[in-house]
Amino acid sequence: MSNAEERYRLVIEGLEEGVLFRSADGAISGWNPSAQRILGSELERLGAGAVHEDGSPFPRDEQPDALALRSGLPSPRAVMGIPGAAGELIWISVRAHPLIRTDEIAPHGVVMSFVDITKQRRMLRGLLPICASCKKICHNIDDGLVEDPNNVNNLCTPCATAKEPRGGKGKSAAKRRK
Repeated sequence: MSNAEERYRLVIEGLEEGVLFRSADGAISGWNPSAQRILGSELERLGAGAVHEDGSPFPRDEQPDALALRSGLPSPRAVMGIPGAAGELIWISVRAHPLIRTDEIAPHGVVMSFVDITKQRRMLRGLLPICASCKKICHNIDDGLVEDPNNVNNLCTPCATAKEPRGGKGKSAAKRRK
């Protein structure tokens, strides 16, 4: 192994960020120790069953690696929830860069880099009000948040309005914060 190759290997292995290589046909051909630490046994299934931040499905053809392969350009950074082995979601912030050989036009694969943001998301859940129905963060409390007495099933105004009985003003036990 040349000095340059050894230096490259040491840099990739030393990163806190997960790095993996995926070919154009979807096969994962290599990864660094941080990718294994972050994704564990789900590493080789990266992208399968993924969800957006709001919990909606994240289709394979919209994921960063597919965008980079299709466009030949680096993808925008995206947040993805990856189903873990125990059923919990592993949240990552991920970006993909196309790998294009000299004298070729189409990428033959991508390199994906990602960080684990699961702990940060958990902390935010405790600090920011999140709608129990649509799971979106209620960024602007002034727009209204319908709170339950136990502060567990809080609803954003659109979800609370959708759940109100016709002619009613919502659950009597809930209070509207405005």
